[in-house]
Amino acid sequence: MIIYFCDRQLNILGHASTTLPEGNRISQDKTVEDVDTGVNSFECILTWDDSTRAELEQGIVAGNYILKQSDTAYDSLYQIVETESDTKEQEISLYAEDAGLDLLNTLCPAVTLTNKTITQMLAYFIPNDWTINVQDAPTTTKSNTWDGTSTCTERLRSVVGLWDCELYYSFRVEGLQVKEKILNVVQKRGLQVAIPQLRLNYDIDRIVTSTSIADLVTALAVTGGTPDGSDTPIDLKNYTYNYTDPVTGDVYTVDKPTGQMRNLTAMDRWSSAIDQDGLWVGEYSFDTTDKSVLAGQARAELQRLCYPAVNYEVDFATLPEDARVGDRVNIIDDDGNLYLEARLLQIETCEADDTKTA
Repeated sequence: MIIYFCDRQLNILGHASTTLPEGNRISQDKTVEDVDTGVNSFECILTWDDSTRAELEQGIVAGNYILKQSDTAYDSLYQIVETESDTKEQEISLYAEDAGLDLLNTLCPAVTLTNKTITQMLAYFIPNDWTINVQDAPTTTKSNTWDGTSTCTERLRSVVGLWDCELYYSFRVEGLQVKEKILNVVQKRGLQVAIPQLRLNYDIDRIVTSTSIADLVTALAVTGGTPDGSDTPIDLKNYTYNYTDPVTGDVYTVDKPTGQMRNLTAMDRWSSAIDQDGLWVGEYSFDTTDKSVLAGQARAELQRLCYPAVNYEVDFATLPEDARVGDRVNIIDDDGNLYLEARLLQIETCEADDTKTA
């Protein structure tokens, strides 16, 4: 790996490598790709001697840029957020993020956008020097209101979330010059067909399973938005609603006197000699004045909360070389009869040590 450090006008000030026999050496590098934020981070340690110290200290400055080209993925441009210089160890450590502080430090105001496509909404918020690359998002229009201010990166994530899409940032680099900054929007990052078979005691070192009912509920007290001219939000009292989950067979209904959305099957499942009705009530609110929408959203939330939360922590021995963030994989423990389909939500790569952690 070779990185180039640049000033704020993207003039090359120097370079460093994990492999070159001479020059500045990179160690303890870590590149993190994250599905949730779409923002990648890069950190490393650069060692110096008397002949290279001045070059590094002039180039590795908070606010300057790191250009990192890739043969296997997309080129990345990182802005240095933090640095630390240690004279005893003769090294400089840096932490950088790829969306750039122009997005992270730009505030977007409260606004209402009506009947806009995803491209139109993104274009409203993102600076003009960025290119929007919408690859497979829906073409429908939506309306939304943002009540407060937020950073540009947060607002862009909010926009793509309206269409249940994901984003990431890339850069087109030619001759060590950044020609284009690109906001990419996809329905889902990575391969969504789980092909790799990762097995315990081969590709996987350990699986730790934890189960909790701390947040489990069998019913939700529901409130909605406040209609114009009213001071009281809507609820589901006296509303008729019945639904049977086609997969689990669980029966959902609204209790008219209380307006609670209840899972009758879960109530029966969790009843006991101590708690005979199995009624465990949580709270839920959704900003709509349409009772049918409110009921549907409350039922969807209750479907998520009425079963114990089970988490699997997996330590990988090896990952497929072509694994990318967002890919789906199969996790297999034959002895424990455990067969999971999972998504790689974050990947950490260290090129100096040739390791990859998911």
